[in-house]
Amino acid sequence: MRVRLLCIGAACFCAAKPTDADLVVFEFTGQVTSFDNDNGLWNGHPFAGAAVGQSFALRYEFESTTADGNGNAQVGLYVGAVASMRVTVGSAQFEYDSFSPNRIQVLNDFVGLDDYTVLGVGTDSGDFLHTELGLRDSNGTTFSSDALPTSLVLSDFETRFAELSPGNSGTVAGGPTDSLRARIDNFNIVPVPGAVVLALIGLPMAAWLRRRVS
Repeated sequence: MRVRLLCIGAACFCAAKPTDADLVVFEFTGQVTSFDNDNGLWNGHPFAGAAVGQSFALRYEFESTTADGNGNAQVGLYVGAVASMRVTVGSAQFEYDSFSPNRIQVLNDFVGLDDYTVLGVGTDSGDFLHTELGLRDSNGTTFSSDALPTSLVLSDFETRFAELSPGNSGTVAGGPTDSLRARIDNFNIVPVPGAVVLALIGLPMAAWLRRRVS
């Protein structure tokens, strides 16, 4: 019976773990460096009150096992990898409720540079936002392949920015646009809640099972 309990407990713990292990949450923070509303496209948008100097945060969850959709060994294209995305400017927040499209692109020694780009295009309660994160290493020494990274060292990239556009125009459709640009200063990997819960449950369970077996 003791052996059976140990096996069942281990099976329950391991069965849920791979799904959570596939999910990774990246968070980038910094500061707004420019805000343009010459065409009035930010009017009525959650970020209409944005200003230079305000805090900026971009947080997204992605599937680390997403397949590379590009056959070029120097270009990794991970379409649909982003599962959720939230952008915060000052006290205002935009959390995507739909994506069309989203992708992560990794360039490895492509024309002599390494590049990590994330694109999110979609809506939050009807408001539209085009979000792009760009990290560039012009020396081409950051990545060893075009695989989707599950960790980054921010200081490896000399160019670090995020750019937002409020309407389905401009960057998206080639028309006039307004934009917000932010400097990226910090990077964090955020623990996935499910993985934390499993760890909290699993450790006491493992200790209890060890006591039962001994």
